[in-house]
Amino acid sequence: MKTLMAYYREREAALRQSLDKAATVADAVVLLQQELTWLEGVISGGLTLPQQRALVTMFEVLRASLRGLKDGVRLDRVPQSRTILYDIVQGVLRMMGLGASPDGGAARTLFRVRLDANAYLQHFAQGLTTVDRWLAEQPTAAPQEDRRDLLEFLQRLMGDAHTGDTALLAERLEGLPQVMERYGMRYVYYDPTMPSRSPAARRLFKFEPSLDPGQRQPQTLLPAVVQGDEVLFRGLVTEPR
Repeated sequence: MKTLMAYYREREAALRQSLDKAATVADAVVLLQQELTWLEGVISGGLTLPQQRALVTMFEVLRASLRGLKDGVRLDRVPQSRTILYDIVQGVLRMMGLGASPDGGAARTLFRVRLDANAYLQHFAQGLTTVDRWLAEQPTAAPQEDRRDLLEFLQRLMGDAHTGDTALLAERLEGLPQVMERYGMRYVYYDPTMPSRSPAARRLFKFEPSLDPGQRQPQTLLPAVVQGDEVLFRGLVTEPR
């Protein structure tokens, strides 16, 4: 999947030009927020649901940080030298008895507010890098599997149960392990030689005391369902009291 930073690098030059033309801080913030909206629309389609949730959350944080960014504003010194017009104004003021400017016509320094595109883009890129890293840590989508044969097996199994033909039902169940193997899944029954308190046993099964006072050995009521090394469903084992 293409990262947010990859998209940003492709559009960085154009974004910088737009920021250089921005007249106010609000204009700069709007430009970057519009860029976030565009990025969200481009990348969302290839994300899993957990990744989409993470993206929305992180983009809201990044939007808020842009509104409060102070480093993007610079004050440039603009020296103002004495001019002929300034001398004329000072002379008129003296003739009118209003006095001249106390600075005596010396050079003055004014300040001009300037938006620093580099500061905005650096902050923006750091935010996108953080979002990319967080997205990479979210669960990825599992490959889609064709489960038609499994569904067909269950359909026929339900049909057999509905007819009440126990012999046909038992025969059908014998083929279940083969169907499960096509998906890398298998049923695991509890081995009585395995200590019930061991981590391996607890990972595969839940253990409950038996209601049968005559039970002498652990008994598997529900097998565990395992796919590869992952336990999809823990089994249930009853133990003698």
